[in-house]
Amino acid sequence: MIAFLKRKLAVMRQPLMELNLWQRLFLKLFLLCFGHLITIENTNRKGAGNETITGPDPCIFAFNHNCFFESVLVPSFLTWRRQGRKINFISDWMYQHFPIVGWVLKQTDPIYSYHKPARLKFLNRYRPKTGQRTVYQECIDRLKRGNCIGIFPEGTRNFNPVSLLKGQKGIGYIVLNTSAPVVPGGIDFPLRRNRGKIPKLGAMILRWGDPMKFNQERFLFRVISTVPDLEPRERQLIIHYLASKITYQIMIELANLSGKNYPFPEPAPPVLMERFFIKQACV
Repeated sequence: MIAFLKRKLAVMRQPLMELNLWQRLFLKLFLLCFGHLITIENTNRKGAGNETITGPDPCIFAFNHNCFFESVLVPSFLTWRRQGRKINFISDWMYQHFPIVGWVLKQTDPIYSYHKPARLKFLNRYRPKTGQRTVYQECIDRLKRGNCIGIFPEGTRNFNPVSLLKGQKGIGYIVLNTSAPVVPGGIDFPLRRNRGKIPKLGAMILRWGDPMKFNQERFLFRVISTVPDLEPRERQLIIHYLASKITYQIMIELANLSGKNYPFPEPAPPVLMERFFIKQACV
């Protein structure tokens, strides 16, 4: 009971300097009600889990995705932990039109994804037809401005209690075009083991891993992007492989942190990639 009360008191005392009055009131009220449901475990081998969360921006936070509730609780908790510094999460555009939920999402300055229709068909009248920038472009620009972004690479909620969905390689393209590290966070619901399913609402564990830099892949991307004697198709095949490789490594880390498995093979490099590097070595 004492520990419970101390945690509630910590919620109230935390300064949230970058939020306005209404945002501070809502965030603290929300965490007073639900903040006890999230527990942090640090698997960071350097023992710097808290510094990873509150350290210098920008960075890319990557999480596995189980249910809708975590997509509200996790950003709220991290904003509180970071003293009001927001993380711009990628969100399905239709949620901005939901009462209350839409207002909550807007407070985090989300990056809306418009590439698929709404599951509630009547909302599609509000979906922009043209003129929207791609999610990748917006993520890259936000990172270059010094913001942090949050991504669920599975791309949708995954109700499977034991396996992750195939990671979307968009996160790999974002990594290649920026210098921000990827901070992996595995979300685990302990009840999934007993019930055999993901609960809609329940206690969750957020496990942090080591920041991932991808220096080698970024170096190869820069080399390939500047070599003049590559055909556009060949260049795109190699970049596609690098993005897929990065995504695979992130998903393996998320599988380890979330307690799930990742039942997909590691991407194989295209044959022309080996020929390209042999050619460059002979120049």
